[in-house]
Order: sequence, then structure tokens, then C-alpha cells
Amino acid sequence: MPYKFSLSRAHKYVTRIHEQTENINEQLTSLMMPIVVNVVGDESRATALRVKINDRLELVEKLAAGSTAIRLAIAEKNSAIGMHVHLANRAALNRQIQSLEAVLRHGQHASNSALDADQVPAYIARISHLQTLPVVKVKVFDQDVQETLEEKIAKLKREELRLGDEINDLNSHQISVDLDAHIAEIIGLTE
Repeated sequence: MPYKFSLSRAHKYVTRIHEQTENINEQLTSLMMPIVVNVVGDESRATALRVKINDRLELVEKLAAGSTAIRLAIAEKNSAIGMHVHLANRAALNRQIQSLEAVLRHGQHASNSALDADQVPAYIARISHLQTLPVVKVKVFDQDVQETLEEKIAKLKREELRLGDEINDLNSHQISVDLDAHIAEIIGLTE
């Protein structure tokens, strides 16, 4: 039966399927232990346990098929709407922002750590063997450079937010997936 839901919900459903599969695998482990240990010679009990195990195995197969169907629908829709391009652009912007913020931080630190012009002669006086060297003051960051970097960072952050909004809009696109009704019920999917 076809079910429709958004891309953002699809990821949640895949996670629920994974969680349910883990729970069933734990149940299978606990069901198989009595067969090995306790029910040797008790055919009716062994048969009942085998039926439970087979039911769980069928459910795991259905869950896997549901997960595959949802993931395939996600991949097809993402490809059709160009989601990968938007995600790559946002990641690149984020790396650029981080790099510029690091430059700004380190440049401010270097400027703050530089010796003040008043401190340089006193520092050199304490180191007598350097008194013959000329005093040079280096300003790593001036106010203009700092403001320019801050403006670039702010502009990139606005662009990153805009791309995030576009990605959120794209995530609202609907996909249609044929799922077993029992699987849809397990993951909380309603028609």
C-alpha cells in the first residue's frame, strides 16, 4: 500500500525501523536459547518456539524491505531535487566560516600579544646583548582588516542560513513508498 510522507519524516521512519529490528534481534536471541538448552525432547514446545522465531524472522525481512524502500525513495527524491548540491554548498560555507573565524581569532591574539611601542625599549634594555638591534613594531591586525573579516563572516553566515532554509524546504517534499501495512503500523505511519 502506498504511503506519502516528507523527506524529513522518512529519515525518522528509517531510524524507527532500525530500532525495531534491533529489538527483534534481541527477542530472537532470547527465543533461540531455550531451543538449545531446555526443549530438547519436548517437540510441542520446540515447535511453538520455532513458530515464534519464524514470525520474528519474517518481520525482520519485512522491516528490511521497508527500510530499503524508504531509503530508495529518499535517494531518488534527493537526486531529483538536487539535495546533494545544497548539502555540499552548506558544508563548504561552514568550512569557509570556520577558517575565517580561526584567522580572525589568531590575528586578534597575535595583535594583542604584540609588544606595545612603549614596552619595546624596556624589554630590550633588559636584554643587553640586543640593544644594538633596531626596534620594529609589527601590527598584525588593524581595525579595517578585522572589520572586513567580520563582515565576510557575517555575510557567509547569512548565506549558510539561507541555504539551511532551502534545505528545510526541500525536506518538506513528499515521497510515496509502498509498505506492508503491518510495518507502517509498527513505525507509526498512518495513511
